Amino acid sequence: MWINLLIAAVLLVGMLVGLYFLQSHLKGQRIGFSLRGSAHEPKVGSGDDLEQFIAAYRRDKAQGAAATARPAPEAPTPRPAAQPPALAVATIKPKASFLAGPNKLLYLVLRTALPDHQIFPNVRLADAVQIAGQPPTPQARAQLAQARVDFVICNKELAVVALVDITDGNRADDVLKRQIGPQITAAGGRYLRIAPNAIPRPGEARSLVCGA
Repeated sequence: MWINLLIAAVLLVGMLVGLYFLQSHLKGQRIGFSLRGSAHEPKVGSGDDLEQFIAAYRRDKAQGAAATARPAPEAPTPRPAAQPPALAVATIKPKASFLAGPNKLLYLVLRTALPDHQIFPNVRLADAVQIAGQPPTPQARAQLAQARVDFVICNKELAVVALVDITDGNRADDVLKRQIGPQITAAGGRYLRIAPNAIPRPGEARSLVCGA
């Protein structure tokens, strides 16, 4: 009987020891899994991911800074407009006197003699007369376009009443003026030719322009 009890006790102790080791082994496995999966230990590969993220962030920041520092493309410069050729003279300035010599003297005489009229010096003949037809030849048309009148005298309504030239008979347009003189007179106007050494006085000038 005692032997049976002893065997039973031995078996019981063996079972208890086996259960103890089995329980210890199972606890160790649960603890190891918990440690690997805890928040205190980074997951496998998380360090590489962080380094990649940092590298990407620095790369994007560097590219943004470079884009900001890069100057914007300049707008194309408009091509300057064609400039007229430079004059051969060095400088240009207003004339000290628009009229000189006999022309200036006659202008002052006409201003004094005709205060109720307008006097225009150095006028194109084509601007002072009205042509009723085309000149017969190209040469006549060119002469008319180039001819000038020393003075054009107009009334207050700016109607032309007289054309005055200072000439000694040697002007290039004298022939043309002799031809149109009678036509101007026939149309109610006057064409006067005055020698440079025979400038009239104001009273005489008024009579020449307006009649006696």
